[in-house]
Amino acid sequence: MKIIDQGYRCYMHNHILGHWKLQCHLYIYFSHPEQQTIVISNLRLESGQFASFLMTHVVEQIIYDFKLNPDTTVWIEHYSGSHEQPAAHAFTHITFQWVDKHVQDLQRKLISHQQAQITSGESLEFLLTE
Repeated sequence: MKIIDQGYRCYMHNHILGHWKLQCHLYIYFSHPEQQTIVISNLRLESGQFASFLMTHVVEQIIYDFKLNPDTTVWIEHYSGSHEQPAAHAFTHITFQWVDKHVQDLQRKLISHQQAQITSGESLEFLLTE
């Protein structure tokens, strides 16, 4: 069951890089009590550039903002196709270690749309029309 379907913004401050505003579309599903699925779609900087390298910060912020249990979440990252390749949707399965209330050792594995649906336990067909 989809609980959250909204635009999401978070802010990052870095002493070297300054302030960054990140935006994406966020979907949170509570499929069953033992699992929540989080889909982060089209993560970008305010300027419109891809911001996947900032995923660690975004994951931590989503966990805090929505009071999620990192031990029972499945994380999927999605990027829709470009103007040059509108059908080129990319999905990644995100895994990490949760240590002292921080994300460590974030890993990404490129997966197919079908694998994203199996991993999440949700129908993600609507993402292919974005």
